Amino acid sequence: RLYVANSGWNDATIIDTTNDQVLATASTGRRPLLPCVATNGKAVYLPSGPDRDVTVIGSDGEFCARVPVGAAPHDIAVSPDSRWAYQPNSASHTVTVIDGRNCSIAGEIKVGLGPGHIAFDPESRFAYVANTLSDDVTVIRTSDREVVASIPAGKGAHLPALSPDGRFGYVANFASDDLTVWDCRDHRVVATIPVGIYPHFFAIGPDGKWLVVSNTGESSVCIIDAHDYRTRTRLQVGGAPAHVAFSPDSECAYVGCERADEVDVID
Repeated sequence: RLYVANSGWNDATIIDTTNDQVLATASTGRRPLLPCVATNGKAVYLPSGPDRDVTVIGSDGEFCARVPVGAAPHDIAVSPDSRWAYQPNSASHTVTVIDGRNCSIAGEIKVGLGPGHIAFDPESRFAYVANTLSDDVTVIRTSDREVVASIPAGKGAHLPALSPDGRFGYVANFASDDLTVWDCRDHRVVATIPVGIYPHFFAIGPDGKWLVVSNTGESSVCIIDAHDYRTRTRLQVGGAPAHVAFSPDSECAYVGCERADEVDVID
């Protein structure tokens, strides 16, 4: 299944990837954001900013629930075990916790200012919330929904991610043009990696060896060695590079260049 949020039509298209045919169209809230699919494939979560809620649909587009959340919900994240969906609310400075078993609200957690993106550790024990306005990362223990740490980051902390083994965490800071790295064992910062102008997005290869960072402000990407936190090279790409995805074998990275209307492929 492939799920496409149609922000101009207030719905989502479900595509069967075996034959590239549209399977169904499901109604959502107004201007749905990026859909997030549970790992078990049984639920898809689509936040709506204007409606301040999350529409939950099943794998074939059947309606499951509509859950109220905070103001200005951004990109929702689902834990690897599919148990929890964490909705960051950028204007409420909170995270709404949704129980994936019954689509009910399990709690509301106060975090830093302007939370926008969340990453879970591989074992679903902790959630890492990047707070863009307070320049830090809130660490939440999922077992009791308690805040256990606040990790200082750079200006405009935007996108968090963890290494595939869950040992290290990273966050891109788009206003200070760098990445902050922390050790997940004690949540202490171990490195700050300078990159290019306005790092909008980055990704870690499945083998954990390389990070590719989109520098949207200068039409380049940085290739970073994840083991020694060094930028090994900076490559010119198309205008306004944004989202990055790796191939499953980690051999190629694909960068969507918005201004150039192209995808650049990196070895």
